[in-house]
Order: sequence, then C-alpha cells, then structure tokens
Amino acid sequence: LVASPSHSSGLLSRARDTFPAGIFGLDLSKRTKTMPKIHNPESIPAPVSSYSHGIEVPPGSRWLYISGQIALDEEGGIPDDFEQQCQIVWTNLYAVLESAGMSRHDLVKLTVYMTDPDDLPVFRSVRDNFLEDTRPATTLLFVSQLAKKEWRLEIEGVAAKSD
Repeated sequence: LVASPSHSSGLLSRARDTFPAGIFGLDLSKRTKTMPKIHNPESIPAPVSSYSHGIEVPPGSRWLYISGQIALDEEGGIPDDFEQQCQIVWTNLYAVLESAGMSRHDLVKLTVYMTDPDDLPVFRSVRDNFLEDTRPATTLLFVSQLAKKEWRLEIEGVAAKSD
C-alpha cells in the first residue's frame, strides 16, 4: 500500500477500515524514523572497497534520484587535474543532496563512471574523504569516454530518507 502526501489521509483511512488492525503487523497511523539497513551477508565475499552489497530502505522513505554529476565548477570550467575533478563531482552531488534536505548518510546507491583505470587510487581516496563511514551500494564502470572527452568522472546516485 503506497500513499502519496496528497492522498495519504483518505488512503490510510480506507486501509484502516478495510484491514483489521495489525493484520500485516503494521500500525499505519504511526511512522518511525529508521535508517537504511546494510546487507553484507557472510555467505558471499566481503566488499572489496568502501561500499555495501545491499541497502534496504525503510517503508515510507522519500527517494531522490541524482543525475550523473560531472566536474563542472561554478564558472562552467573543467579542471585538467583528476583529483580536482573528483572534488567538484562530490561537491556537486552533495549540493543536490542538500537541496533535498539530505546528506551523505542518505545515499543508498551510487553508479560511478570513469575513463581511466589509473585514476582509481585517487578516486578512492577522495571518495573515502567525502563519504567517511557511509557505505552505499556502488557500481563502478570504466568507459571509453563520457559525454565530453575532458570529463574523466561521472557519478549518479540514489538517496532515501525516512522523515
């Protein structure tokens, strides 16, 4: 049962009238703030870097889909230095999170596109500084080129927050 804010009162009321209290073990009248649950099962190898194998998002969370962020600075420039590109990409991604009232702790999935495998150690270092202890599910792909040749990194994300 999914309720949008504009229909939530009527939908929840109908759900309470239709289903006996506790039929699904849920009280639809109360929401609790919970964090996403990390899944790194012991039955498979541990993550090889700073990510989680799976993230479970609590019911009723707000979702944010973040388009691929690239290394465009405030003046529209693209630095040649890969570490500077990383800093700008993460800064841009964080700005989108902040505009939605979210933070790094709300990231549940990242997809990273890079053009040069030799840049991986620098990427990991910058990523770890930005994410700190946050470990979203992550996919890293090396591609021959991004939309513009000078772009060496693009990161898209998904975030979820239980208010």
